Amino acid sequence: MLINSSNILIEGLNLSNNLQNIFLFGSNNTIIANNTISDSICGIDVNYCGWTDRETGTRCEFYSFNTTIKGNIVLDNGVGIRVISDLPWTRPVHFLLSRVAVGILDRTDANGNRRHYCG
Repeated sequence: MLINSSNILIEGLNLSNNLQNIFLFGSNNTIIANNTISDSICGIDVNYCGWTDRETGTRCEFYSFNTTIKGNIVLDNGVGIRVISDLPWTRPVHFLLSRVAVGILDRTDANGNRRHYCG
């Protein structure tokens, strides 16, 4: 789990039997490469959270952006890769998804428009 982190490399790990094997929240410039990720609810979760402070009315938002996902093996997960962000990120490339209920759940496109894609 990475929260509010920058310039992190997650590489060469065997991760299994977790709710989320890799979870990014409010992190940027992260590379997730050449990992084996299995037996979780969500294999790789790049997430965002926003809320409005009730007392001040101030909107608080934490995005993960500029995340590169490449060369991972993602097996036996409910969702293989989930990306919920309004900011730019690099699409997953050169990876293997197998035995997952939803391959990729992506809520943004290149223009920041929200959408879903399952592959």
